[in-house]
Amino acid sequence: MNLFDAVLAHAIALKSPILQAQINQMNHDKAPQPPPAPVINVVLPNNLYGQYPPPALPPPISAPQMTGLIPTTHEPGLRLNMATFCMVYELSDTILQ
Repeated sequence: MNLFDAVLAHAIALKSPILQAQINQMNHDKAPQPPPAPVINVVLPNNLYGQYPPPALPPPISAPQMTGLIPTTHEPGLRLNMATFCMVYELSDTILQ
């Protein structure tokens, strides 16, 4: 709007549909809003006849007992000296040096 216009601002708004729509929207935004609907919280028990029993725990898994480097689930191999070991597994003689 032109500040130097002798016409009232309200009269200009009545002539312009865009300004009239903007004024209507501003008046609608200023109107008091109805109160929101009440919120009702309902807490129901887990079981109406009592609490559920806790789940049974699985039996503990025991780790195999070790009596050295070889676990009890394995058996020790043959007792060989180093030379025989190298010969059986076809290893080079440089290991023995």
